[in-house]
Amino acid sequence: MDELIYRSAEGWLSDPKYRGVKVIDPDGWRGEDCSWEESITEEEFVRRLLRSTCRWPYQKQVSLQVLS
Repeated sequence: MDELIYRSAEGWLSDPKYRGVKVIDPDGWRGEDCSWEESITEEEFVRRLLRSTCRWPYQKQVSLQVLS
């Protein structure tokens, strides 16, 4: 069984899988209980990332899986 890993948004963005992704407008982190500094799972990070305006590195292939 995989252990859940928790990181801040900056922590996930420093992971090689997301390196070079720039969050321009963090809409996914807006709300009363959302914080850029809070530790979240990768699944939650991807959900928030997909709700945000981002700049992706040229020709970078990123596979994002979002569980419903």
